[in-house]
Amino acid sequence: MKNNNTPAQSGGCFRLKTLNFALLCAMATWGSAHAAPYVESGRAGDPGSWRSAEFKADWGLGAIGADYAYAAGYTGKGVKLGIFDQPVYAAHPEFSGSNKVITLVTSGIREYTDPYIPVKAGDAFRYDGSPSVGSDGKLGAHGTHVGGIAAGSRDGGPMHGVAFGAQVISADNGDPGPEDGIVRGNDGAVYKAGWDALIASGARIINNSWGIGIT
Repeated sequence: MKNNNTPAQSGGCFRLKTLNFALLCAMATWGSAHAAPYVESGRAGDPGSWRSAEFKADWGLGAIGADYAYAAGYTGKGVKLGIFDQPVYAAHPEFSGSNKVITLVTSGIREYTDPYIPVKAGDAFRYDGSPSVGSDGKLGAHGTHVGGIAAGSRDGGPMHGVAFGAQVISADNGDPGPEDGIVRGNDGAVYKAGWDALIASGARIINNSWGIGIT
Protein backbone atom coordinates (compact mmCIF):
# COMPACT_ATOMS: atom_id res chain seq x y z
CA MET A 1 0.00 0.00 0.00
CA LYS A 2 1.24 3.49 -0.80
CA ASN A 3 2.29 5.72 2.07
CA ASN A 4 1.76 9.47 1.74
CA ASN A 5 3.03 10.36 5.21
CA THR A 6 5.29 13.35 5.70
CA PRO A 7 8.77 12.76 7.20
CA ALA A 8 7.51 13.90 10.60
CA GLN A 9 4.82 11.20 10.54
CA SER A 10 6.96 8.28 9.50
CA GLY A 11 8.85 7.34 12.68
CA GLY A 12 12.41 7.44 13.96
CA CYS A 13 13.78 5.01 11.38
CA PHE A 14 12.74 7.27 8.54
CA ARG A 15 14.10 10.34 10.31
CA LEU A 16 17.45 8.60 10.67
CA LYS A 17 17.48 7.71 6.96
CA THR A 18 16.59 11.31 6.13
CA LEU A 19 19.40 12.61 8.36
CA ASN A 20 21.92 10.31 6.70
CA PHE A 21 20.67 11.44 3.27
CA ALA A 22 20.98 15.09 4.28
CA LEU A 23 24.52 14.58 5.58
CA LEU A 24 25.61 12.89 2.36
CA CYS A 25 24.14 15.74 0.30
CA ALA A 26 25.81 18.32 2.55
CA MET A 27 29.16 16.56 2.18
CA ALA A 28 28.77 16.46 -1.60
CA THR A 29 27.88 20.15 -1.66
CA TRP A 30 30.81 21.01 0.63
CA GLY A 31 33.20 19.16 -1.65
CA SER A 32 31.97 20.96 -4.76
CA ALA A 33 32.17 24.33 -2.99
CA HIS A 34 35.93 23.86 -2.54
CA ALA A 35 36.61 22.64 -6.07
CA ALA A 36 38.29 24.81 -8.69
CA PRO A 37 35.87 26.98 -10.70
CA TYR A 38 34.51 25.19 -13.75
CA VAL A 39 35.82 26.38 -17.11
CA GLU A 40 33.71 25.44 -20.14
CA SER A 41 35.72 23.68 -22.85
CA GLY A 42 32.88 23.53 -25.38
CA ARG A 43 33.21 25.86 -28.34
CA ALA A 44 30.77 27.13 -30.94
CA GLY A 45 30.89 25.15 -34.16
CA ASP A 46 32.92 22.29 -32.64
CA PRO A 47 30.75 19.33 -31.46
CA GLY A 48 33.78 17.36 -30.32
CA SER A 49 34.75 20.02 -27.82
CA TRP A 50 31.55 19.34 -25.87
CA ARG A 51 32.29 15.62 -25.37
CA SER A 52 33.82 15.91 -21.92
CA ALA A 53 33.88 13.12 -19.33
CA GLU A 54 30.74 14.68 -17.88
CA PHE A 55 29.07 14.48 -21.29
CA LYS A 56 30.14 10.87 -21.84
CA ALA A 57 28.76 9.80 -18.46
CA ASP A 58 25.31 9.68 -20.08
CA TRP A 59 25.32 7.72 -23.33
CA GLY A 60 21.98 9.31 -24.20
CA LEU A 61 23.53 12.71 -24.86
CA GLY A 62 25.61 11.31 -27.71
CA ALA A 63 22.72 9.16 -28.93
CA ILE A 64 20.51 12.21 -29.52
CA GLY A 65 23.33 14.38 -30.92
CA ALA A 66 23.27 16.86 -28.04
CA ASP A 67 26.90 17.78 -28.76
CA TYR A 68 25.85 19.13 -32.16
CA ALA A 69 23.07 21.16 -30.56
CA TYR A 70 25.51 22.66 -28.06
CA ALA A 71 27.95 23.53 -30.85
CA ALA A 72 25.08 25.31 -32.61
CA GLY A 73 24.31 27.34 -29.48
CA TYR A 74 21.39 25.37 -28.03
CA THR A 75 21.93 24.61 -24.33
CA GLY A 76 18.55 25.50 -22.85
CA LYS A 77 19.83 28.83 -21.55
CA GLY A 78 16.95 31.21 -20.85
CA VAL A 79 14.32 28.44 -21.03
CA LYS A 80 12.09 27.46 -18.11
CA LEU A 81 11.58 23.69 -18.09
CA GLY A 82 8.61 22.37 -16.11
CA ILE A 83 8.94 19.01 -14.34
CA PHE A 84 5.52 17.71 -13.22
CA ASP A 85 6.44 14.71 -11.13
CA GLN A 86 7.56 13.91 -7.63
CA PRO A 87 9.38 17.00 -6.29
CA VAL A 88 12.78 17.91 -7.71
CA TYR A 89 15.28 18.13 -4.82
CA ALA A 90 16.66 21.62 -5.38
CA ALA A 91 19.66 21.18 -3.05
CA HIS A 92 21.05 18.25 -5.03
CA PRO A 93 24.65 19.00 -6.16
CA GLU A 94 23.72 18.42 -9.81
CA PHE A 95 21.49 21.52 -9.69
CA SER A 96 24.26 24.02 -9.04
CA GLY A 97 23.72 27.66 -9.85
CA SER A 98 21.52 30.46 -8.58
CA ASN A 99 17.79 29.63 -8.76
CA LYS A 100 18.47 26.54 -10.85
CA VAL A 101 15.35 24.88 -9.42
CA ILE A 102 12.17 26.78 -8.54
CA THR A 103 9.56 24.86 -6.51
CA LEU A 104 5.90 25.77 -6.99
CA VAL A 105 3.25 25.51 -4.28
CA THR A 106 -0.14 24.14 -5.34
CA SER A 107 -3.32 23.54 -3.38
CA GLY A 108 -7.01 22.74 -3.81
CA ILE A 109 -9.70 20.13 -3.12
CA ARG A 110 -9.32 16.52 -4.24
CA GLU A 111 -11.72 15.00 -6.76
CA TYR A 112 -10.61 11.37 -6.39
CA THR A 113 -10.58 8.79 -3.61
CA ASP A 114 -7.31 6.91 -4.03
CA PRO A 115 -7.41 3.33 -2.73
CA TYR A 116 -3.62 3.26 -2.25
CA ILE A 117 -3.02 6.37 -0.16
CA PRO A 118 -5.13 7.70 2.73
CA VAL A 119 -6.94 10.49 0.87
CA LYS A 120 -10.47 10.86 -0.46
CA ALA A 121 -12.55 13.15 -2.64
CA GLY A 122 -13.27 16.40 -0.84
CA ASP A 123 -9.99 16.45 1.11
CA ALA A 124 -7.81 19.53 0.85
CA PHE A 125 -4.36 19.14 -0.66
CA ARG A 126 -1.24 21.29 -0.58
CA TYR A 127 2.10 20.51 -2.19
CA ASP A 128 5.18 22.61 -1.44
CA GLY A 129 8.08 20.44 -2.58
CA SER A 130 8.33 18.31 0.55
CA PRO A 131 9.37 14.78 -0.48
CA SER A 132 6.84 11.99 -0.30
CA VAL A 133 7.54 8.46 0.91
CA GLY A 134 6.87 5.58 -1.48
CA SER A 135 5.39 2.20 -0.69
CA ASP A 136 8.97 0.89 -0.41
CA GLY A 137 9.65 3.29 2.49
CA LYS A 138 12.06 5.41 0.49
CA LEU A 139 11.93 9.08 -0.43
CA GLY A 140 10.33 9.65 -3.82
CA ALA A 141 13.29 10.50 -6.08
CA HIS A 142 11.75 10.13 -9.54
CA GLY A 143 11.29 13.86 -10.08
CA THR A 144 14.91 14.55 -9.14
CA HIS A 145 16.06 11.78 -11.50
CA VAL A 146 14.01 13.20 -14.38
CA GLY A 147 15.13 16.75 -13.61
CA GLY A 148 18.77 15.68 -13.71
CA ILE A 149 18.40 13.95 -17.09
CA ALA A 150 16.59 16.98 -18.48
CA ALA A 151 18.63 19.85 -17.07
CA GLY A 152 21.34 18.82 -14.62
CA SER A 153 24.05 21.49 -14.54
CA ARG A 154 27.19 21.19 -16.68
CA ASP A 155 29.75 22.11 -14.07
CA GLY A 156 32.45 19.46 -14.16
CA GLY A 157 30.48 17.12 -11.90
CA PRO A 158 29.59 13.46 -12.49
CA MET A 159 26.98 14.19 -15.18
CA HIS A 160 24.87 16.87 -16.85
CA GLY A 161 21.43 17.03 -18.41
CA VAL A 162 20.37 17.57 -22.01
CA ALA A 163 19.29 21.21 -21.60
CA PHE A 164 21.88 21.95 -18.91
CA GLY A 165 21.40 25.70 -19.21
CA ALA A 166 17.65 25.58 -18.52
CA GLN A 167 15.95 26.52 -15.28
CA VAL A 168 13.84 23.76 -13.71
CA ILE A 169 10.34 24.60 -12.48
CA SER A 170 9.15 21.79 -10.20
CA ALA A 171 5.50 21.00 -9.45
CA ASP A 172 4.41 17.98 -7.40
CA ASN A 173 1.88 15.69 -9.09
CA GLY A 174 0.92 14.12 -5.76
CA ASP A 175 2.02 10.60 -6.68
CA PRO A 176 4.21 9.04 -3.97
CA GLY A 177 4.99 6.09 -6.28
CA PRO A 178 5.81 3.49 -7.27
CA GLU A 179 2.64 2.51 -9.10
CA ASP A 180 0.71 -0.62 -8.18
CA GLY A 181 -0.61 -1.58 -11.60
CA ILE A 182 -3.59 0.79 -11.41
CA VAL A 183 -4.71 3.02 -14.25
CA ARG A 184 -6.86 5.48 -12.36
CA GLY A 185 -4.56 6.97 -9.78
CA ASN A 186 -4.10 10.59 -10.77
CA ASP A 187 -6.38 13.20 -9.22
CA GLY A 188 -7.72 15.64 -11.81
CA ALA A 189 -7.80 18.53 -9.34
CA VAL A 190 -4.17 17.96 -8.33
CA TYR A 191 -3.10 17.76 -11.97
CA LYS A 192 -5.05 20.86 -13.00
CA ALA A 193 -3.49 22.85 -10.15
CA GLY A 194 -0.01 21.68 -11.16
CA TRP A 195 -0.39 22.34 -14.87
CA ASP A 196 -1.99 25.76 -14.26
CA ALA A 197 0.86 26.74 -11.92
CA LEU A 198 3.51 25.59 -14.40
CA ILE A 199 1.87 27.51 -17.24
CA ALA A 200 1.61 30.63 -15.06
CA SER A 201 5.29 30.28 -14.13
CA GLY A 202 6.29 30.73 -17.77
CA ALA A 203 7.45 27.17 -18.32
CA ARG A 204 8.02 26.68 -22.03
CA ILE A 205 8.04 22.88 -21.85
CA ILE A 206 6.29 20.64 -19.29
CA ASN A 207 7.55 17.09 -18.84
CA ASN A 208 5.26 14.34 -17.56
CA SER A 209 6.38 10.77 -16.96
CA TRP A 210 3.51 8.45 -17.77
CA GLY A 211 3.44 4.72 -17.13
CA ILE A 212 2.05 1.92 -15.03
CA GLY A 213 4.38 -0.22 -12.96
CA ILE A 214 3.59 -3.92 -13.01
CA THR A 215 4.39 -5.41 -9.61
